[in-house]
Amino acid sequence: MTLVEYRNLVGHVRALMTTIEMGLAGEPFFWTEAERRVNTRALAMLKLSMHTARGVAERGLTLKRGVQPVGGVQVGEPIGRLDDLYLVPVQTKGGDAVSISPSALTARFNVRRQILDTLDEGLDGDRFVWSDGERSNYIAILHQFGIQLVTATEAKRRGHRVTGCPVGEAYFKAPASRYANVYIFGVQTSEDEQAMAAAARRAARDARYGYQEA
Repeated sequence: MTLVEYRNLVGHVRALMTTIEMGLAGEPFFWTEAERRVNTRALAMLKLSMHTARGVAERGLTLKRGVQPVGGVQVGEPIGRLDDLYLVPVQTKGGDAVSISPSALTARFNVRRQILDTLDEGLDGDRFVWSDGERSNYIAILHQFGIQLVTATEAKRRGHRVTGCPVGEAYFKAPASRYANVYIFGVQTSEDEQAMAAAARRAARDARYGYQEA
């Protein structure tokens, strides 16, 4: 994951959380089929999914009484029908789904926003310090997004050399009690810098010869 990819991912997740909250508050969104496909992958990172009423029923779930759709999706292009979308498991019950309330979902989102804010501040030079418990909990959440925090030793073990400043410090109980600098794997490595430099060279070449590589 390069720095650009990291920024895009974080921005997408933030926007999606806000969209969901607005939909639950009575301001439904509208997605095209293409947008729904893209957002479905991001929803999975949040352990959520969106389905039509038919899709909900096919999964052995039922809609909670009185719930309104959080949004709509255009099915069929260029002219198609508009299907309502419901948020699973917040607006459904039954089956294997573990239902949660909108307020619990917002609390979950706020924890994720806090973690992402902390990493952004760390990238900007305001380093955090996490206890062992915080590190364990937060790393598990970050893994849902494909974001990994590693020490310089762990990065080296994977064949990467970290560059730049660490985003923070984390406490480790094993193999010895200590605080160690942590880095966002892929974003703060030499391979990342090489990839960005290569992309810059390709862009300069394309501009010089007036074409883009497929």
